[in-house]
Amino acid sequence: MTEPMQEVQPVTLSSQAFLILCRLFDGVYDELKQNEQIVELVESIANMLLAGVETLEKQEEKPKNLEAEGRAMSTRPELHVITNGRQGLEEVLAMAEAAYAGGMDYLHIREKQRTARECMDWVKALSTVMPSSCLIVNDRVDVAAASGCRGAHLAYHSLTPSEARLLLAKEQWIGRSVHSVKEAEAAAAEGATYALYGHLFPSGSKPGVPARGTGELTSITAALSIPVIGIGGITPANTTQVLAAGCRGIAVLSGITDAHNVKEATAAYRNVLDTWEGRSI
Repeated sequence: MTEPMQEVQPVTLSSQAFLILCRLFDGVYDELKQNEQIVELVESIANMLLAGVETLEKQEEKPKNLEAEGRAMSTRPELHVITNGRQGLEEVLAMAEAAYAGGMDYLHIREKQRTARECMDWVKALSTVMPSSCLIVNDRVDVAAASGCRGAHLAYHSLTPSEARLLLAKEQWIGRSVHSVKEAEAAAAEGATYALYGHLFPSGSKPGVPARGTGELTSITAALSIPVIGIGGITPANTTQVLAAGCRGIAVLSGITDAHNVKEATAAYRNVLDTWEGRSI
C-alpha cells in the first residue's frame, strides 16, 4: 500500500536566501529545458521567481528612499510656517504655494476652529500646491493619520506623544509644544519627534506676555536628543540667535503669512538659514 504523503511545512525565506535560490535555479535552467515534458512547468516557476524578486526589490527600496530623504532634510536648518487661523483656504493655498517656492520646508495647519472634515479638506487641497510630506496638522491626530501627511503637532491640550503614536505610522512625525526644560524632557521621553519652544521674542500673537528669550532654549537644545524648533517673534534679523542656541530651525507665523510678498519674505528667512556660518552640512 502506498504510504500517504507527508504534509510539507511552508518555509519562510529571507530575501537574501530567496535571491540565492533564484540564481541556482537559473544555473540549471538550460539543462531542464532539454526535457520537453517539463518546459512549461519550468517557465512557469521561472516567472514566479522573477515576480518575487521584483516584489522584494520594491519592498527594500522604500525604506532606503525614506532614509535618504531624512538625511536630505537634516542638511540645512528647517523653516516651518504656521497658518494663522484668520485666512480662508483660498488665501492659505496662495500663501503656501508662494512660501514653498520661497524655501519653506513645512507648513503647519493650525486651525483650531475647524472641524476634522475641514482640516482633511485643507490637507487635500494643500497637497495640490506642495508635497503632503511637507504638511503637519496641529492637534488633529486623526486627520494626520487618515491623510498620511508628514505628521501631527501636539499642544498641552492634545493627546500625549505616546498616545498619538498609537494612531500614526512609524515614519510620521510627532511634534510637541514646550515651554520649559521639564516639558521638553517629558516630550522627548514620550516619543516626540521634535519639540517647538517659544515664544522667544516679543510677538503680536502674544500681547502682554513676556518673551522667554534664548537662555533656557540653549539648555533645552543641550539636554534633548531630538530636534528643537524655535518660535515666536522670529525675524530674519534675529534668526541667527535662534540657530546659535542650538535649534534645528525656526517656525514663523505673521512674518510670512501676513507678508505683502510671501515668496520674497520666505526667501529672506531661507537666505539667513542657508548662509548661517554655524550650520552643519
